[in-house]
Amino acid sequence: MNEEEILTSGPTVYLRDYSGIQDLEVQTIETGHVILKSHASDKTLNIRDDVFGGFLLEEADAIAGMVCYTLNKISLTLNAQMNFIKPISKGSNYLIDGTTLHSGRTTQVVQIKFLSVDAQKLFAQATFTMFTQKVIAEKDGKRCISDPQK
Repeated sequence: MNEEEILTSGPTVYLRDYSGIQDLEVQTIETGHVILKSHASDKTLNIRDDVFGGFLLEEADAIAGMVCYTLNKISLTLNAQMNFIKPISKGSNYLIDGTTLHSGRTTQVVQIKFLSVDAQKLFAQATFTMFTQKVIAEKDGKRCISDPQK
């Protein structure tokens, strides 16, 4: 987006069609740990041509849910806290690494890191507290969903 577009759009410049979460590439899925690869495409950028922080938060929230699912828990976000450390520039590929810090009966704490592909740069970091809404269990050889409160 050029300077003239930014100036003529006024505050509505922030109302953009952000998308691209469906383009995430799975790198690793294991119990309590998920790594995905993402790309800073035009649809993910803010007015400075860096990835929009809200888009990163959306990606982090999805990955936190995926991490909980690897623990056989279907969870909802209770709280999210995110620190933005370095911008992710247009055209960059980056990794999103989600790891379980705590897994209890009704809550999980998941750490999400946004890293360069070589894992040498930390762009952002988030911590999510997730509430277990349902548990995935085996019963009579079949997978079923149950309430964690029972």
